[in-house]
Amino acid sequence: MTTVGLLGPADDAEVAVLAARLAHRGVRPWIVDLARFPASLRISWGGGGVRLDGRPLGEMDAAYLRRVGTALPAAARYDAAAGGAVAVAEGDAALWRAQREPTVAALRDERARHAVRTAVVERLARERPVVNPPRAQSYHRLKPWLLLALGRQGLPVPEWCCGSGGEACGRFAARGRARWGEVVDKPPAGIYKTELWTEQRFAAHRFGRRPALYQRLVRGDTVRCYVLGGQLLGAARIVHGAAVDSSLDQTGIEVVELSADEQRTVERAAQLLGLDFLGLDLQRDARTGESFLLDCNLSPMFASWGRLSQCDVAGRLADHLIACAAGRAGAAAPRPGVLDLVDEAKALFARDADIAALLGAAGRRQAPGGGTWQGP
Repeated sequence: MTTVGLLGPADDAEVAVLAARLAHRGVRPWIVDLARFPASLRISWGGGGVRLDGRPLGEMDAAYLRRVGTALPAAARYDAAAGGAVAVAEGDAALWRAQREPTVAALRDERARHAVRTAVVERLARERPVVNPPRAQSYHRLKPWLLLALGRQGLPVPEWCCGSGGEACGRFAARGRARWGEVVDKPPAGIYKTELWTEQRFAAHRFGRRPALYQRLVRGDTVRCYVLGGQLLGAARIVHGAAVDSSLDQTGIEVVELSADEQRTVERAAQLLGLDFLGLDLQRDARTGESFLLDCNLSPMFASWGRLSQCDVAGRLADHLIACAAGRAGAAAPRPGVLDLVDEAKALFARDADIAALLGAAGRRQAPGGGTWQGP
């Protein structure tokens, strides 16, 4: 019997519905919650290969990676002197020292756990089809690189600026507000939520500690699209409240048809990123009718979306994984992900005269007191 690995927690809605679809098709789902390692999941890696709780990793004929596992401790343990407080007043040196040692130890342990979990999945991806391997999923955590990669290929991305140079970022925001009306403050790591740029937020931002990513705000409808195997599965407008980030107050969806140009855009983005399955967010400008790529999610939530839209994303993904396992479809074998960035950059530099010109005039991209990287 064919076995498809589902790498994620069993109580995750996406993992659960995908397991049901696979089982209904006569395929054995093998759910592995990598976040349980090493507390309750045993991983051994030696001359006999990789084993998970004594079971050979090679039993998986294909796999879907929902989640490698938490990249940070779920709950930090602090010294009694810290009183359990996570936030510390900067001037309280004694409290900081009490917190620092256990926090650093927790982070060090998590780095070790995360390294083994990720290495196991990458090893599997070298031998079996995996949708999508960690190196490809890292695009979601590298927003500046994602925006640059899409924009350099001519895909419509709202103008953006990223860096630690407060003066340059401030100038971008000022020009953006004058030209477009509004600018957003976006997380460069793609984990947290997008907020509206304000002078108060800008004044409070500590550029010496954390870089900023500012981007043009496009007012209009946000459309979530799903692409599988290079083809559009479906699209729906996200119904939400007044928040800039539609994920903060989503109340429903409305199925829509994409234009031919929009469909080419989302399918082209999936092809450029080398991804088998992803969710993309398009933003339709209410004033001009233009559509922009806002984001790409390499492990999107699809269970509720599929139920509300009547588009069986889980079933289509199950069929794709079964085809991959049978060798009828190829899931990302070597992907142009994070591990390949150096080779990609070298190739890009070699063939792109514009980049050579920019490197020769790097001062235009850097503000006094910090580096700033501005998008196309």
